[in-house]
Amino acid sequence: MADTLPSFGELIATLSSSAKPSVAEMMAAAKREGRVLLQPRGGVGAFDAMLGLLTDIEAVGEADILPITVDSHTRLGRFDVAGKCLEHFPGRLNGFPVISHGYQALRQLNDLCKHPLQIRHGSPDGRRLMAESVAGGITSFEGGPIGYNLPYCADVSLEDSFASWAEVDELAGILTHQGHVVEREFFGSLTAVAVQPSIALACTFVEAICAAQKGVKAISIAIPQGGNMVQDIAALEAIPYLARRYLPADCSVYAVLHQFMGVFPEDRPRADALIFAGALTGHLGGAQKIVCKTHQEARGIPDTAAILDSLALSRAAVSGRAVSLPIDRAPIDEERAAILRETHELLDPIVGAPDIAQAAIAAFHAGRLDIPFPANEAARGDIFPLRDLNGALRFGSTGQLPFSDATIRRNTELLKSVPRQSHSTLVREAILYFSSKGADQ
Repeated sequence: MADTLPSFGELIATLSSSAKPSVAEMMAAAKREGRVLLQPRGGVGAFDAMLGLLTDIEAVGEADILPITVDSHTRLGRFDVAGKCLEHFPGRLNGFPVISHGYQALRQLNDLCKHPLQIRHGSPDGRRLMAESVAGGITSFEGGPIGYNLPYCADVSLEDSFASWAEVDELAGILTHQGHVVEREFFGSLTAVAVQPSIALACTFVEAICAAQKGVKAISIAIPQGGNMVQDIAALEAIPYLARRYLPADCSVYAVLHQFMGVFPEDRPRADALIFAGALTGHLGGAQKIVCKTHQEARGIPDTAAILDSLALSRAAVSGRAVSLPIDRAPIDEERAAILRETHELLDPIVGAPDIAQAAIAAFHAGRLDIPFPANEAARGDIFPLRDLNGALRFGSTGQLPFSDATIRRNTELLKSVPRQSHSTLVREAILYFSSKGADQ
């Protein structure tokens, strides 16, 4: 590791010395003014290359929050391996090895960039990354014990991830009490393969409630674009309703949309159309931030030009000038009511328990809370997605989820007109819905 961590006093001094707005301040202003912030993804191994990427993004002027995406070795706690790769093969790293560079490098990046930065990673244990991040002056940290464990890790228990992320949230709460609000963003994209809105919302709100209990006051609920605009707008609109029901009144809660996280089209026109639709959905659904994809998603890690093109395309969609569409509120309102009912049915048995983390863990083990296609056997994976005739995501199986008869009946009714095929074929079509392979079937 590059260096040891500074004292708490030095950490506070670093945060106090920053002249730029924090991410929490940016999100609050966006919500107050009805604007949508844009954030790309991006991370490379070497310091100069990372600075070059951020500088290029800032030069174009479309990004509001800058990313530092962390490499896979660091995410999984293989700090020594990340350090050796940085020394010998930095170009092979698929992100910025924060621990290997150390907090001083983060401070340099933060000082040299005009916009605030956020750490994006995917680690089941975010403690060291969080410590390095805030020591480097970073005011936003993504992840939680569900979204950064079950989709990625086969051998990390939920008990361990909830315990480690409680320490992350405790530090964020302490800093907030000291007057330095660290925004915490929760990753509802999960396995990124056709995740039903109520599942994304239930998982992120469990994490958000646990964070709020530790003193976190700025919370972003991030959900994925599913692909049906009515359903996606309804899911974004559900977030403030859920916040009022489950989170303290003094918590500021923001809605974030990840542009489509599934299998992308390989041809650029359809990829660009999907990106534009995602940004427009975020705008119409009242999101405060959109995390942007690029037209190169189907081919691997995007280059800088693709990132910049995506930001420009997304900006056109959220500007409010490019498109003016009449919106039929009836189907959106109906879908939002259904999403809220599903989410309440998943969350209410958990939030009523004395220990929400333990109740959530027990719910996953019993299948009363679940995600599609988990990497970790702590979730049963009994549920799977299907799409209805309009492309909205439904449940091919509800497994052991505690849904009411009315919820199950509606889900069944919406899938009734789907042509009869094997479940494996329908699941494949749900996953490949926008890809060239899916379109050609």
